[in-house]
Amino acid sequence: MWEVAVRFVTLITESEFWFALGFTVSNALIGLLLAIIVGIPLGMVLGTSPALNRSTQFLVDLGRAFPVIALLPVMVLILGATAQMEIVVVFLGVVWPILLQTIDGAKRVEPVIADTVSAYRIPLRLRFIKVTLPNAAPFAVTGIRIASSASILIALGVEVLSVTPGIGGEISRAQTDGAPALALSYVIYAGIVGFLVNKVLWSVEGKLLAWNRQSVEAAA
Repeated sequence: MWEVAVRFVTLITESEFWFALGFTVSNALIGLLLAIIVGIPLGMVLGTSPALNRSTQFLVDLGRAFPVIALLPVMVLILGATAQMEIVVVFLGVVWPILLQTIDGAKRVEPVIADTVSAYRIPLRLRFIKVTLPNAAPFAVTGIRIASSASILIALGVEVLSVTPGIGGEISRAQTDGAPALALSYVIYAGIVGFLVNKVLWSVEGKLLAWNRQSVEAAA
């Protein structure tokens, strides 16, 4: 434990650590951002169109059940052990929780509200902005929070298996070099990164969706 503690402290003075940290976090966040850009609009479309949702249900179920790590050898062959490959694998792994949560939120409109909107013939654009989007937002944010933790895990897994530069690659190299203290230090830092990302998203969610929490508390 003492060796791990010493290596944990001295690691922050090394440039290799900061490069590995930046590589892993940036690739994970880029993959997450691409998943948000694709998942939320697509989820809104599928959630508001029952016919389109039914016709794509099999593909969505197949995609979310497919283990993304199984694609890693193919991605390495196509793109190589590069940052682009890691971003693509992260994107393919985290787009599904965002997509599914957004679909669920877009579909869960209260029957009274849906009947009122239909009875008063509210225009489609106004219905989307005032009804569908606020209803889907809490679900989409939950999907983003789930995907954020998964993005770090997938990035680390890709780096460990493909020895791509990053925290995972450093863990793999430390294992090969027989340096358990270094490997455990990187593992601890990886856990800290995941914890901080989750806390930041919790804070952002609390500020952006304060109206939703207040309404839930009032209803309770």
